[in-house]
This record gives sequence, C-alpha cells and structure tokens, in this order.
Amino acid sequence: MHGVKKCSSSVEVLSVLRDFRRTKKFCDITLKCGERNFYAHCCILAAVSPFYLAMFRSGMSEVNCEFKTVDLAFLSVSPSAVSVALDYIYGEVIEINLENVFELLVIADYMLLKELKNDVSNYLCECLSVEKPDLCFETRRVAELYGCKGLYEATNSFINAMFYRLSHTSAFLELSVAELESFLESDDLSTNERERFEIISKWAANSRESREMELGRLLNEYIRRRTLSPIECREMFDRYELLPNLFILDMFEERFFRPDNVRNEMHRQGRQGQEVILVFDNDKPQAYIPGLIPWHPITPMPETREQFKVVMLNNLVYVIGGTTGQTISLTVWRYFPYQNFWKTAAPMLKTAASFGVAALADRIYATGGPNAKYNMQVYDPLDDEWFFGKPMQVKRVYHCMVTFQNKYLVAIGGNMPTTDSLYSVEKYDRETRTWTYMPQLNIGRIEASAVALDDKIYVVGGYSGSSPPELNSCEVYDSSTNKWSLIEPTNTPRRDAAITVYHGKVYILGGNPKKGLPNFEYYCEETKSWKTEESGSFSSGCQCCTVTLSGKCICELYER
Repeated sequence: MHGVKKCSSSVEVLSVLRDFRRTKKFCDITLKCGERNFYAHCCILAAVSPFYLAMFRSGMSEVNCEFKTVDLAFLSVSPSAVSVALDYIYGEVIEINLENVFELLVIADYMLLKELKNDVSNYLCECLSVEKPDLCFETRRVAELYGCKGLYEATNSFINAMFYRLSHTSAFLELSVAELESFLESDDLSTNERERFEIISKWAANSRESREMELGRLLNEYIRRRTLSPIECREMFDRYELLPNLFILDMFEERFFRPDNVRNEMHRQGRQGQEVILVFDNDKPQAYIPGLIPWHPITPMPETREQFKVVMLNNLVYVIGGTTGQTISLTVWRYFPYQNFWKTAAPMLKTAASFGVAALADRIYATGGPNAKYNMQVYDPLDDEWFFGKPMQVKRVYHCMVTFQNKYLVAIGGNMPTTDSLYSVEKYDRETRTWTYMPQLNIGRIEASAVALDDKIYVVGGYSGSSPPELNSCEVYDSSTNKWSLIEPTNTPRRDAAITVYHGKVYILGGNPKKGLPNFEYYCEETKSWKTEESGSFSSGCQCCTVTLSGKCICELYER
C-alpha cells in the first residue's frame, strides 16, 4: 500500500516568496505610495485579498497588462504603513502600534483583509484608556466609518462607562454636536441628570458663539427636567459663564420648566447613573459592568470571613455575619459604594449560622436558625440597632430569602436540623407581621440562590436531599398563576452562589464548593435560556448585589 506524502519544501514557500519580493524576482505588480514603489506578486495578493482577486478577474484595462501598477494615493496612508501591510500579507510578524494602527485599518478595509482588520481592532480595544481620550473618540469614529462592529461596540461601551471622566478633556470639547448627541441619546451613558446638565453646559461654553444656541435644544431633549431645580441650572450657567443675556436665560427657564414640560415627564424618573455589580468574595471584592468595563478590585472588607450574607439598603451594602475560622461572627459591616470605604454597624443580637437576609421598608431582616425564638432579627439603620421579629413557622437553615413586590419577605427551601431539603416556602407580610405558607417548590433545595424580578421569583441551583451533588435546575414563581414552574437549567451546577439582577436580567456567579468558577451566567428571557460569560473567578459562598453609581463615582472607583 502506497502512502501519500507532502512535499517537504512546501513549508518554505512563504519564506522563498518573501525573498522573491525583496529581490523583485517574478514580481508582476507595483503598489505606488508617495515616492515609493512596492513590488509584489499578483497571485499572492489575489490569494490573500478578496479585493485584488476581484480586480484581477475583472476586465479593467489597467490590470490586463503584463506588469500592473496600482496607485494608492487615494488611501492617504504612509509608505511605511503599506510596507507593514505587505509584510503581513507575505506572512511576516508585524508590529501594530499607535503610529500605524489607523493607517493599517484603512489598508485592511481597502484590501478586505479581514484578519488584519480583526488584529487592528483587538489592539485598539486594548489601548482604550481615560488617559488617551483622543484615541477613544477617534477609535469610535473610524470603527463606525469602516464597519468594525465589535470595535465600535467595545469603544462605545468604554466611553459610555467613563464619559464623565472623558468630559473633562479637550478631546471631548472638540466633539461635534452630532457626536455629542449620539452619546446623550443613550441611556447606557454612565451619568445622572445633573452630570448630563454639566456636560452639556461645559461643551457649549467651549465655543459660545457657535454652540450657545444649541444649548437650549440639547437640554430640552436630553435632560429630564423634573429632577433639577431652576436654582441648580442657574448655578451651572454661572459656573461656565453661560447665557449672560437675562432675556435668553428667562426664555430658557420658561421653556425648560414650563408646567406642560414637567407634567409630561412625571412618569419618567431621573437617571441616576450606571448599574454596577459588586461581588464580595472573602477578601477579594470586585466591581464589574458587564460589556462595559472589566472586573476591578474595590476596597477589601476590614476582615476576611466566609458564609456571610450581603444585602443592599438605601444605597449602602451590608455584609452580615459569617464565620472567621471556627467562630460564628455577629459583626456587621457597611460598604459605601460612592466613597469606596467600610464602616462598622451594630452587631447582630444572636449568631445565626446559615441564615437568609433581605431588606424591606428601610429595614434588614435576617432569618434562620434552629431556635424559633431567635430565628428572625431585624435591623433599623436609623437607630443602628437590632431587635427580634416574628419567627418563621419553620425552623429552617441554609435557605434563601428575597424581598417580593415591596411588601413581602419570602423564605425559600433550606432544611431543618432533623430533615433533608425542604420544599416549603413562606412569606412575611410587613403590614400584618405574619408568616403564611406559599405554594411549594417542585424540588426541595438546600443552599439555593433566589432573586425577585418584577412579579416573579427565580430560584437557582442548590442541592437536594441530605448531600450534594449540586443542582443546575431552576424554577420560577409567577404571582399571576401562584405556581412554581421549572425553567431551563443553568449550564453549570451551582450551590450557595451569588445572584443579582442587572439591567433586567438574572445573573448568577460562583457556587462551586471545590474550586472557583471562571465564569458567570445570566438568564435571557427572550430565548428562555442561560448564557455563560467566561469572565472573573468566583468561589462558593461569594455574595453580590447591584448598585447604581453616578458617572463621577464610577470613574473614581476604577481609577483607584
């Protein structure tokens, strides 16, 4: 039987062709750029570039001659950039840098070099920085011009996230009105209403003669008026020395604050900024804005601990209880996201291992523990003190708890010291101060994760029975049907995982007791399925929440 062998010299073809190009052997095309001529081979250009392949196949007179010449003057690129692009076509390793990156993008777009275009886009993504504002805005322009969708989205997301910081640069002040509006019209812009007002005023003040007349229109279209007072607006105008003409100022106020304008916006809340996911993982807390900016460390907790719980109340994050070594802790810490620092709060009255926690009506409720008398503790932040509340009907531990419809606390699953996983669910009515049973789960769950979204409760993972393995099953309670229904399982089984709602989607992180998980998942309501993002690393027992920060706070958080 005869085998088929590959020609051993074929691997040297590219190297030989590069030598041919350098010595001009068998070259049959010249690329002219400025005063320089670059010699190449039509067959190589046609093999790599779909544009040249189509050109050589056409009946154009200038390409039918024996030795072809193409003038690249219309591209307005430098000879050095053409040289680098040809090296790339002939298989050489090239260096992409800030001096040639935009010219290489122009050439890649012209020659339809998809791979080079992707390499250039990846390089530009890596270069995005608030320290290079000109590069950020220019990258967005060229990405839109040359149809680099991924680059455009990445750049746009970065600028939206860091817009407040970028608005303090000369590159921002040079934006055209159309470019400014393209940012302002997006609710993804990480700014609150006052910051938007300041940004528009600052931009207009940079060129009063040409921009002052745009000021009123921009403010009317892109600011939700009812969130600002006339006094705040006047102060901003004074700061940037805008509208010195009292007639113009009075006219603006009459239009901006007239009753019909304010009345039409009563249903629209003022934008508070951008949602940020905060993850508290023992001694490695992190902040993250999916699709905008990557994971970034925040100020560590004052002491490391495990099995703690996290809850949001009045824009503060409370880290409650947990264990330090073999000791169950009563300690409560408050994290101030706007200032990125920690402060102690009153300790719990009783240690409560494996408890549930939720916030309702300006109070924090911690439930769980085998002692029925002490299985509900309530924290009042105004008095900074804890007191005992109405105990649950079941002495459950390792359960999860959520706030539902701004009226109820819902305790879900868990187990009792003498039982396996619980199917039972009960809710606490803050008005009547009573616990009542709700429909049971389809699957009994211990150490599951739960979150409420609109009029539904999502319960994810955990384990069932007296021991693991972890579950990937999920179910949803719908108040309109008063039933639990199983939904698509997560891609990875998880227990004791962190869960939160971000931009209307359920996110779940961590939840593997043996090792950290380098991914998170979110539930897509449109496809009724879970999507996995390979980002971050989270251990079992990490906790998370979603906060809304102003543009200034986000920039300060990520610049530390």
